[in-house]
Amino acid sequence: MTVSGLLACPTCDTQLGRVDDGYHCKTCRIDYPRLADLPWLFSEPGSALADWRNRWQYAISDLLSRAEAQRSAIVDAPIAETTERLTLTAEGLETQAEHLRSILAPLDVVQPVAKETYLALRSRLPTAMGLLSYSTNLHRDWCWGDEENRLALEQIRPFIDPDRDQTIVVLGAGGARLAYDLHAITTGKTLALDANPLYGLLAHRLWQGDEQKFVEFPLAPKTSADCAIEQVLRAPGPAREGLHYILGDVLRPPLMAGSFDVIVTPWLLDVLPTPAGTLLRLINHLLTDNGIWINHGSVAFANRNPLHNLTFTELLKTAQASGFEVDGTSERRMPYLASPHSRFARQELTTTICCHKSANVARPDRHQHLPEWIVHPKKPVPVTPEFRTQLTTTRINAHIMGLIDGARSIRQIAEVLQTQRLMPAKDA
Repeated sequence: MTVSGLLACPTCDTQLGRVDDGYHCKTCRIDYPRLADLPWLFSEPGSALADWRNRWQYAISDLLSRAEAQRSAIVDAPIAETTERLTLTAEGLETQAEHLRSILAPLDVVQPVAKETYLALRSRLPTAMGLLSYSTNLHRDWCWGDEENRLALEQIRPFIDPDRDQTIVVLGAGGARLAYDLHAITTGKTLALDANPLYGLLAHRLWQGDEQKFVEFPLAPKTSADCAIEQVLRAPGPAREGLHYILGDVLRPPLMAGSFDVIVTPWLLDVLPTPAGTLLRLINHLLTDNGIWINHGSVAFANRNPLHNLTFTELLKTAQASGFEVDGTSERRMPYLASPHSRFARQELTTTICCHKSANVARPDRHQHLPEWIVHPKKPVPVTPEFRTQLTTTRINAHIMGLIDGARSIRQIAEVLQTQRLMPAKDA
C-alpha cells in the first residue's frame, strides 16, 4: 500500500507526485526528499533539514557536555554510591550520544559544531521542540510493558469501527505506539505524522521488527543503578502492511483535503501554540464527509494567550463551532509515564472525545513558523524593533564581557560603566 494519493504539498495543497528520490509538487516546483524511507514534507524542506541537523548536533554536544560534568564531580563524591551514580550517568549520556548518531545517520551531518555556537544561533523551527523533547514516551511506547498503551487504546477503541476499511491519521504521533496499535485492530491505511525525525526513524525501524537500544534516565531513580539504564526498544511484532510514518508539520499537514476517515490527536491539542479552534478547522478540512475526529489526553491548555486556555466545556463548544457534532466522551484516571525504575509517576484524568464532521467550515490561513525573509534568504533582513533591542543588549553584554580580564572586580567594572556614562552610579 502506498500513500502517494494521500500526500499534498504543504505550501499549496496540490497532490504530490512520486519521483525516484521523493515527491514533487508541479505547482510550486518543489522537490520533497525522503529521509531513509520516510517522506520529508515540510513546507521549506531544505530549511527544516538544516534545522533538525542543528538540533541533532546540539543534542549530542549537550549529552557529552553533561557527561563531562558528571565525571568532573566524581572527585568530590563523598560515598561509593555517589561515585556509582555519577559514573553510570556519565556512561549513559555518552552511550545515548552514540545511539543518536546511529538512529539519525540519515540526516547526514559530517562536521560537528561547538555547543556554544548552537546556543548563540539557536534553532527556532518548530517552536520550542528539541530533538529529545518527550523522549521518555519512547520508553513508555516500546519497553515498559503494555499497561499505559493498553489503557489508551481501550479508551479510543469504542469509537473505531474495526471492520470498516478506512484511512486513519494520527497527528503528533511521537513514538507512534498508538498508531501501531490502531493499525493492528483496523483495516486500511494508518498514517503517523510528526515533525521529529528521531521518532519517525525509530518507529519505522521498530515496525519492521528490528530492535533499538536507547538509554532511559528516570526522573527519580529508585537506586544508583537505575539512574541510566540502556533499554531495548521493540514492537510486539512487525506491523502489517499499510502503516506509514510521515515527517512534517502538524500545523501545515502535507495531507490531501477530504481524504481521511478518522483523525486522532493524542496529547496534542492543548500543547500546540495555535488556538484549538484553528486546528479543529484544519482537521475538518482533512476529513471525509461524516469523518471522525478523536482527541485523547488531558485537557490542560497552557497557551500564552489566556483567551485560548479552554476548559472541557469550552472545547466541546469550540468543536461544534468548527463543524463537528459530539458523539461521545469518556474519562478515566490512568498512569502517565510511570517508569518501573522511577520513584516518581503521574496519574492523569484522561479524556477521550469523539466527534463526527457535520458541516464543512472555512479552512484557516496557513500557519507560518518563519517569516518570508528567513524562508527566502535573498530577501533583505528587516530592521525590526526586536532586532534593535537585541543589538543594544548584545553590545552592552559584549562590552561588559570585554571588561572581564581576570583583574577587575565587580566594583571596578561598575566604575568603568559609570565613567563611560553607560549607567548611573547606583544602577552600575
